[in-house]
Amino acid sequence: MKISVKAKDKTVREILDLVLKKNGIDYFVLENQVVLKMNQKSQTDRSREQILSPVKHTISGYLKDKASGEVLIGANIYIRGTYLGTTTNAYGFYSLTLPANSYPVVFSYVGYKDFFDEY
Repeated sequence: MKISVKAKDKTVREILDLVLKKNGIDYFVLENQVVLKMNQKSQTDRSREQILSPVKHTISGYLKDKASGEVLIGANIYIRGTYLGTTTNAYGFYSLTLPANSYPVVFSYVGYKDFFDEY
Protein backbone atom coordinates (compact mmCIF):
# COMPACT_ATOMS: atom_id res chain seq x y z
CA MET A 1 0.00 0.00 0.00
CA LYS A 2 1.34 3.41 -0.91
CA ILE A 3 0.39 6.35 1.28
CA SER A 4 1.27 10.00 0.70
CA VAL A 5 0.82 12.72 3.29
CA LYS A 6 1.43 16.44 3.28
CA ALA A 7 1.83 17.81 6.78
CA LYS A 8 2.92 21.11 8.19
CA ASP A 9 3.58 21.85 11.85
CA LYS A 10 2.75 18.26 12.87
CA THR A 11 4.77 15.91 15.03
CA VAL A 12 5.81 12.50 13.77
CA ARG A 13 3.43 10.94 16.28
CA GLU A 14 0.51 13.02 14.95
CA ILE A 15 1.28 11.97 11.38
CA LEU A 16 1.61 8.30 12.35
CA ASP A 17 -1.71 8.48 14.19
CA LEU A 18 -3.37 10.06 11.18
CA VAL A 19 -2.00 7.66 8.58
CA LEU A 20 -1.70 4.36 10.40
CA LYS A 21 -4.78 4.25 12.63
CA LYS A 22 -7.20 4.81 9.75
CA ASN A 23 -5.52 1.98 7.83
CA GLY A 24 -5.86 -0.57 10.64
CA ILE A 25 -2.24 -0.39 11.77
CA ASP A 26 -1.13 0.09 15.36
CA TYR A 27 2.36 1.22 16.31
CA PHE A 28 4.61 1.81 19.26
CA VAL A 29 8.06 3.30 19.69
CA LEU A 30 10.77 1.01 21.04
CA GLU A 31 14.30 2.33 21.48
CA ASN A 32 13.92 5.00 18.78
CA GLN A 33 12.34 2.53 16.33
CA VAL A 34 8.73 2.60 15.19
CA VAL A 35 7.24 -0.88 15.38
CA LEU A 36 4.14 -1.49 13.26
CA LYS A 37 1.52 -4.20 13.69
CA MET A 38 -1.90 -4.86 12.25
CA ASN A 39 -4.57 -4.00 14.77
CA GLN A 40 -6.86 -6.78 15.92
CA LYS A 41 -9.80 -5.63 13.80
CA SER A 42 -7.74 -5.92 10.59
CA GLN A 43 -6.50 -9.45 11.20
CA THR A 44 -8.68 -11.74 9.14
CA ASP A 45 -6.76 -14.80 7.96
CA ARG A 46 -5.88 -17.82 10.12
CA SER A 47 -2.22 -16.88 10.71
CA ARG A 48 -3.27 -13.46 11.95
CA GLU A 49 -5.90 -14.97 14.25
CA GLN A 50 -3.11 -16.90 15.98
CA ILE A 51 -1.67 -13.55 17.06
CA LEU A 52 -4.73 -13.13 19.27
CA SER A 53 -4.03 -16.39 21.13
CA PRO A 54 -4.19 -15.82 24.89
CA VAL A 55 -1.03 -17.89 25.51
CA LYS A 56 2.11 -16.23 24.20
CA HIS A 57 5.82 -16.88 24.47
CA THR A 58 8.77 -14.60 23.90
CA ILE A 59 11.99 -15.55 22.17
CA SER A 60 14.85 -13.18 22.79
CA GLY A 61 18.60 -13.02 22.81
CA TYR A 62 21.70 -11.34 21.45
CA LEU A 63 23.04 -11.85 17.93
CA LYS A 64 26.81 -11.83 17.68
CA ASP A 65 29.42 -12.79 15.11
CA LYS A 66 30.61 -16.27 16.07
CA ALA A 67 34.27 -15.58 15.29
CA SER A 68 34.71 -12.06 16.68
CA GLY A 69 31.92 -11.84 19.26
CA GLU A 70 30.91 -8.48 17.77
CA VAL A 71 27.20 -7.71 18.15
CA LEU A 72 25.11 -7.57 14.98
CA ILE A 73 23.19 -4.28 15.02
CA GLY A 74 20.10 -4.13 12.83
CA ALA A 75 19.95 -7.85 12.09
CA ASN A 76 16.55 -9.21 11.09
CA ILE A 77 14.69 -11.94 12.97
CA TYR A 78 11.44 -13.07 11.40
CA ILE A 79 9.00 -15.96 11.18
CA ARG A 80 9.27 -17.53 7.73
CA GLY A 81 6.07 -17.19 5.70
CA THR A 82 4.59 -14.38 7.84
CA TYR A 83 4.97 -10.65 8.37
CA LEU A 84 6.07 -11.16 11.98
CA GLY A 85 9.57 -10.14 12.94
CA THR A 86 11.90 -7.69 14.61
CA THR A 87 15.42 -6.29 14.39
CA THR A 88 18.29 -6.22 16.85
CA ASN A 89 18.98 -3.01 18.72
CA ALA A 90 22.30 -1.21 19.29
CA TYR A 91 23.37 -3.99 21.67
CA GLY A 92 22.47 -6.84 19.30
CA PHE A 93 19.43 -7.69 21.42
CA TYR A 94 16.10 -8.84 20.00
CA SER A 95 12.76 -9.89 21.47
CA LEU A 96 9.77 -11.34 19.66
CA THR A 97 6.51 -12.34 21.36
CA LEU A 98 4.33 -14.89 19.56
CA PRO A 99 1.33 -17.10 20.23
CA ALA A 100 2.29 -20.47 21.70
CA ASN A 101 3.31 -22.70 18.77
CA SER A 102 6.38 -23.86 16.85
CA TYR A 103 7.78 -21.42 14.31
CA PRO A 104 10.51 -21.46 11.65
CA VAL A 105 12.68 -18.50 12.70
CA VAL A 106 15.10 -16.85 10.29
CA PHE A 107 18.09 -14.80 11.44
CA SER A 108 19.33 -12.57 8.63
CA TYR A 109 22.13 -10.01 8.37
CA VAL A 110 23.75 -8.32 5.37
CA GLY A 111 26.93 -10.13 4.39
CA TYR A 112 26.06 -13.28 6.36
CA LYS A 113 24.37 -16.50 5.36
CA ASP A 114 20.81 -16.74 6.75
CA PHE A 115 20.45 -19.01 9.77
CA PHE A 116 17.23 -20.99 10.31
CA ASP A 117 15.98 -22.54 13.51
CA GLU A 118 12.72 -23.94 14.84
CA TYR A 119 11.29 -22.55 18.08
